[in-house]
Amino acid sequence: MQEGTAIHQREVPPESRIVYRIGINVGDVVVDDGDLLGDGVNIAARLEALAEPGGICIADPVQKQLAGKTDFAFEDTGERPLKNIAQPVRVWRWTREPGLGDTVAPLALPDRPSIAVLPFDNLSGQPEDTYFSDGITEDIVTGLAHFRSLFVIARNSSFAFRGKATSLAEIGQQLGVSYLLEGSVRRAGARVRITAQLIEAATWAHLWAERYDRSLDDIFAVQDEVTTTIVSTLVGRIEDAKLKQSLRKPTVSLAAYDFLLRGIARFRGYSEDDNRQACTFLEKAIANDPNYALAHSYLALARIALHGYGAAPLDIRRASSVMARRGVDLDPQEGGCHRILGQVLLYVRELDVAEHHARRAVELNPNDADGAISMGDLLVTKGHPVEGLAWTEKASASVPLSGLRDFTSTSPS
Repeated sequence: MQEGTAIHQREVPPESRIVYRIGINVGDVVVDDGDLLGDGVNIAARLEALAEPGGICIADPVQKQLAGKTDFAFEDTGERPLKNIAQPVRVWRWTREPGLGDTVAPLALPDRPSIAVLPFDNLSGQPEDTYFSDGITEDIVTGLAHFRSLFVIARNSSFAFRGKATSLAEIGQQLGVSYLLEGSVRRAGARVRITAQLIEAATWAHLWAERYDRSLDDIFAVQDEVTTTIVSTLVGRIEDAKLKQSLRKPTVSLAAYDFLLRGIARFRGYSEDDNRQACTFLEKAIANDPNYALAHSYLALARIALHGYGAAPLDIRRASSVMARRGVDLDPQEGGCHRILGQVLLYVRELDVAEHHARRAVELNPNDADGAISMGDLLVTKGHPVEGLAWTEKASASVPLSGLRDFTSTSPS
């Protein structure tokens, strides 16, 4: 399929070519109302994300069944940790031979400073602490996304390079950005060390680097310093109003912040029990800080997800809308709270109010691809497909590699 697709696409302009990633696994699945669930499916999805454009990644059980039955050569890349999979998986990779067709052409650079934040490495010695380093990374992305003078790639695409031996120049080309931020997080007891370095993708030149050794209570101050420095370096000046928005402290409780990150990580997982565990962590975040706006908002969405989104009972949807409103009331300047309230209000059919909050979300955070796709989804639901498509295209511009498949659809079923 990969070779045939490449040959078929030879005469298609590079910007219009179809390029697939393929992941294959053999394992048990659970059939639930016509859908397939379980680690067998989850591993295949993770393998797809690891594959190069035009390539294939397979799990070890597949390689064992293929041995001696095909001329295709798969390279052993060793055991790889996969998100939400308990044990590492040995991954084999096949890459299309040169000449059969080109991969995706480098994206044109935006007309403003453009940056992608690569997932910070977890150096804590505990693989399960990756949620914490991922949370730090995403908070920096969110802080940068407040500035209209920057073009910020969404986390979905930048996180696709985790664990891949891809040069910085190639990452910059595939994401269509001029600058990359990479770093690491090491948490030990009540201390945290964060390193960050800003790199010009084309030349690999280091524009700025810093190491922060702080107590965990200062974690938000470190995020603010990194964001401020990057904006100052790339833009030259900072708009005071936007700076104040990006430097808000989200909670007074580090425990609440930790539980929020755990809850969001579970909410984005694919395992059968992830939504329930997400609710548990988010409830603990609120117990530690009852005024934590984002925790209220994500719990509202997670509870609807736990009960099947549009299929959730009416009392669950109504209770979730009350909780999501509470999130906005607690922090009316947090774009994520407005975005989630707009999503939740779709399920109780308050479409006009939902649109108000969706538009407020993109005003507060103009680079947020989640906000743009939510806006598009809402407008399509309201019967405005052309305007909705424009917002969807805006979202896809911020997610050049992974597309929109990781975004949660908000339309009621």
